[in-house]
Amino acid sequence: MTGKCSGTSRHCQKYLLSFALLFIFQPIYAQEKIAEPFTPKTNLELIQDAIQNIIGEIVDSVHLLPGDSVTVAVMQQQDRWIIEQSITSKFQFLQMHVFTENKNVSDSQYRLDVNPILMQVRYIRMFKDGMFGTKSVEREVSVQLSHQLKRQRSGEVLLSRTHSRTFVDTIAVDQIDRVEQEGLNVTHAELPPDNFIDKIIEPFVIIGATGVAIYLLFHIRS
Repeated sequence: MTGKCSGTSRHCQKYLLSFALLFIFQPIYAQEKIAEPFTPKTNLELIQDAIQNIIGEIVDSVHLLPGDSVTVAVMQQQDRWIIEQSITSKFQFLQMHVFTENKNVSDSQYRLDVNPILMQVRYIRMFKDGMFGTKSVEREVSVQLSHQLKRQRSGEVLLSRTHSRTFVDTIAVDQIDRVEQEGLNVTHAELPPDNFIDKIIEPFVIIGATGVAIYLLFHIRS
């Protein structure tokens, strides 16, 4: 019957061959054409952002003002410098005078004691955007700080609280090396295992489509 594709006709086989070749090579072409839309923030930058966000909330809660002075004391622990640097940067951005505990400044107006409870990076779930899409992973960055703010001279406690911040986004697996910082363990995390279905099914689909394309190619030529 005219206008319909018979399974034995050369015309139909050419269509099937074209479809099989497109199925095989289209993902490769697409991956070459699609550029990364953005460069994600590093894990260290997200940790620093979370700490500074907490400091901003403290400032708003007790109505600290530009020109006020604060002595910051962070409990000794590994990577303490990250917390001190982030807090100092935030106070300076707010045009406040900030001192560290080892400066022994007794005439500052306030004292902020900080106990870091958690600074953590996790890669939660690995997946692909479609069968042949870019392999991606969900990233979770968490910070939890316990702190006490008091007046330096009187010792009056103005605020005593635990704050938590969690940031979640999605990044490409091939960007992991760029968001982690060499030699800084707090910015590293283990990748989750590959999705079992993607790992097993995808190779069979590719092999099957390739086999169909080869069969049709030789069958049409003969």
